[in-house]
Amino acid sequence: MKNPSDITVLEINDLSYIDFIALIRETNRCPGGKDTIRRVVQNSFITRKSRVLEVGSNTGFTSLEVAHLVKCRVDGIDISENCVLEAKNKLNQDTEEIKKLVNF
Repeated sequence: MKNPSDITVLEINDLSYIDFIALIRETNRCPGGKDTIRRVVQNSFITRKSRVLEVGSNTGFTSLEVAHLVKCRVDGIDISENCVLEAKNKLNQDTEEIKKLVNF
């Protein structure tokens, strides 16, 4: 992924939304943020023994938050290589416990 300061306006205009989000290192939270994720986790009966697959994980916010809330295994996948790279960067800044639980 290019450094944002090295990219031209034309290149920015050609980026997809998710690649732009990755470029600017945006967290890309879901509507309602952490509260929404907490409710989904509760209503889905996700436990420590669960294994979660997030399809369309973008920059990893939801995958990381689920792992923090429940301490279960989470795999996040995304079609955007740039988003996956940014998700991995965020994971590398997290705790050792979360690093063992989450995979992008």
